[in-house]
Amino acid sequence: MKLKLKRWGSSVLCLLCIVSLMGCGFTTEGKKYPYGKDTVVQFGDGFYDIGRTATSRVLFQHSQVGGLVIDKNVTAYKETQEKGYVLGSEGYILIDTKTNTHMIHKDLSEFDPADQDVFRVLEKQPTK
Repeated sequence: MKLKLKRWGSSVLCLLCIVSLMGCGFTTEGKKYPYGKDTVVQFGDGFYDIGRTATSRVLFQHSQVGGLVIDKNVTAYKETQEKGYVLGSEGYILIDTKTNTHMIHKDLSEFDPADQDVFRVLEKQPTK
């Protein structure tokens, strides 16, 4: 009988250690969507994120239906309080984190001058 209690006791201890370690790591405070192990950055409440794959970085939009890949080859990005700026194979992508919407344009002149300036700085940055 003692042997069975010892096994159960060590299992409980192991379980408690695992649960306590799960609290360590990334904080999801203020985020509505999970931060995965391959997540590079989340925009706003996490509705949009950039994740790593074996060969590239992918811009992803979460939804109740499962999600949508917006760009399969992100080369640069910048996050501000209200916007996310992403350069990728699809073009220039501007994310409005307040409304959880995005715009994609191939021509930089389609954006406001302030947003154009941010994209120009991103174009000069080396790919990470």
